[in-house]
Formats: sequence, structure tokens, C-alpha cells
Amino acid sequence: MAVLLCALLLLLTPGASLAAAGDPPTHALDVRALRVSFRVQSLFEVDGTFGPVQGELTFAAGGGAMSGELRLDAAAADTGYALRDVKIRRDVLESARFPVIAFRPTGWRVRGRSETQLSGSIDGVVAMHGVERPVTVEFEARLGPDDSAQVSGGLALHFEEWGIANPGNEYLPVEPRVGITIEGPARMRPLPGN
Repeated sequence: MAVLLCALLLLLTPGASLAAAGDPPTHALDVRALRVSFRVQSLFEVDGTFGPVQGELTFAAGGGAMSGELRLDAAAADTGYALRDVKIRRDVLESARFPVIAFRPTGWRVRGRSETQLSGSIDGVVAMHGVERPVTVEFEARLGPDDSAQVSGGLALHFEEWGIANPGNEYLPVEPRVGITIEGPARMRPLPGN
């Protein structure tokens, strides 16, 4: 899900040529400072966050190949309300059985680009609750100093697609859609040999 950061590389390397098909990825994106949040609609909106993002993404400048993995700790879901958090972690995400939520990108595309901004999408797979499903993450990035960028993006996931029972009931219905937002700074670095 934090795949949005990969797009930053394009911003950080505005003069980079497009990678040829079959070329290995040329850059890595450090995503540890990203923040992943979620929103669920019930009778009221429930907002929460996950703990730190782990992992790294590698990609070809200009679009095309992307690989790596971003990981979230399912037991780190936090809405600021302890009883609800226990239910989310234990009963909804079943974090004892499925401790990691992962995103593995397969490729990315540029939709718009200027000297200071980049937008596009990243295709990949989200592995959660023992199920893997393809997703597309839309992103925007603003170029910052020192090979850094501010990234924002998101996607919507539906409980049922990952085999997660809707946590609502007749007294407190919950919409089946969860909005995921990824935002924050990301830093790019060239891989050895580039």
C-alpha cells in the first residue's frame, strides 16, 4: 500500500531516461517515514493508523518495473480507543494468525509529470488475512530537497475480498469499504552499480 513512494523516484531524477524492458531496477525508495492511515464508515467515521512502514521498493526510473515489499504490523492498528482496537486486532484482522499486511508492487505508470510534481499509479498485490489480491494505488508526489519527496495516495479495500467478516452488526452497521491513505516523506537512493 505504501507503494506510492516509488513514484517519488521519478521526481527526484527528472533527467533520468526511461528504463528499457528487461533492465533491472535502478533506484531504491526508503519508506520508513511514511504514515499509513485507514477510515471506516459506521454510524460515524472511525479513523486509525498503523505503526511504522517496513521494507523498501526498487524501481526503474520513468515507470515500468518495480519490486520489493512494504509491510505493516496488523497488531499495530490504532484508533485511539482501546476496546475497539482490541476487537480490530483480534477479531477483524486476526493479527495473531495473520501478523503482517504486505504490499508487493509489480509495476508503475506515470500519468503526469512536471519539474516539481509527479502523479501516477502502482500495480501490485496486497497480502492480508491469508489472501492475496491485486490492487492499484493512485499517488501524487512533490519534489523536495536532498533526493526527498512528499508522497500522498490511497486506495479502497473491501473486507470480503480478503475473507474478513464485516465487523458491524444490526445496531452498529459498518460499510464494507476501508479507505487507506499513505502519506509522508520518502527518500530515494541509487542502487549500487548505477
